[in-house]
Amino acid sequence: MQLNGTARKNGNCTKKKELAPKGKGEPRTRGGRGPVAKRQRSNWEAFPALLVQRRVEQRRVRAANCCLFLYLCFMEKAIFAAGCFWGVQHYLARVPGVIKSTVGYTGGHKEDPLYEEVKSRTTGHAEAVEVEFDPVLVSFEELCKLFFEIHDPGQKNGQGPDIGPQYRSEIFYTNDRQRVVAEKLMKQLREKEHTVHTALTPAGRFWPAETYHQQYYKKTGNNPYCHFRIKKF
Repeated sequence: MQLNGTARKNGNCTKKKELAPKGKGEPRTRGGRGPVAKRQRSNWEAFPALLVQRRVEQRRVRAANCCLFLYLCFMEKAIFAAGCFWGVQHYLARVPGVIKSTVGYTGGHKEDPLYEEVKSRTTGHAEAVEVEFDPVLVSFEELCKLFFEIHDPGQKNGQGPDIGPQYRSEIFYTNDRQRVVAEKLMKQLREKEHTVHTALTPAGRFWPAETYHQQYYKKTGNNPYCHFRIKKF
């Protein structure tokens, strides 16, 4: 059989190279220079997605600000002094509805006092606990009842073995409603023949105590040595 010129090469027959099925075999090339790179989206094409992402972030920020606003509007504070603040915080911090508790100093004249200064009885401050709470979950009256039940309000300038004006019994009320509630409970205790020397004082500047005093019993795993709950109401 005769072979035409186009089919004769070095005395051998050649066949057309079979094309690989689409999507299989070697990657497509452009001019033999390697795989075709994916086309990058332009800034204008990416703009809608970026706009949506930015709007989502803005909504998250607004939601966070709204939560903070509601927290500041509805959360309340109360300040109690009832002897060593370690034991007072131990009980108050465990109440459902108490968001935060901080031990510190208040009721004196020295600004930003140190523990040693308060201990020296020269600052006029009392060891106290500032409580931030949700009034929907726990009322000030409930906290106030607990305050009176975990210490002896009949002991002056001390609590148990801790003696000194810095360990006095005192409620630093943040509004008139708290004062009225405290007066009502004190009256009930006296009617039950309990001695009450607790002072009622408008809340002033509260100075947080040193870090090692915060949540002392939680960190050490110990229990209060002069605070015990006794049912009185």
